[in-house]
Amino acid sequence: MYSINPETGVIKEKGHELEGKCIAEKILVYPVRKGSSAGSYRLYEMLRNKASPKGIINLRADPVDATGAIFCDIPMMDRLDGNPLELIKTGDYVELDADRGIVTVGVHHPQKIQP
Repeated sequence: MYSINPETGVIKEKGHELEGKCIAEKILVYPVRKGSSAGSYRLYEMLRNKASPKGIINLRADPVDATGAIFCDIPMMDRLDGNPLELIKTGDYVELDADRGIVTVGVHHPQKIQP
């Protein structure tokens, strides 16, 4: 989480494939946590600044990130049937219902049709 600016939600890690992209209010998909044990606090900092992701999907959740997600009330899922790194691409519409254990992936955000 320390590769993300906690005030803006922008990835600041030099050379990262998403460098300069904002993860605020998006579903963040990554394999496992890397870095220090203070990731939970960084997630809290991002939440305070309204720059946190609205959900997290991991291959395998790390206890530090899981604790932060619980503390910040951010839905988080891991160990899905398929590999989310292969099934979800940047820009896809992703809906995460961690309470029911459902991840929906599509290319476009569904449109509401008014009667």
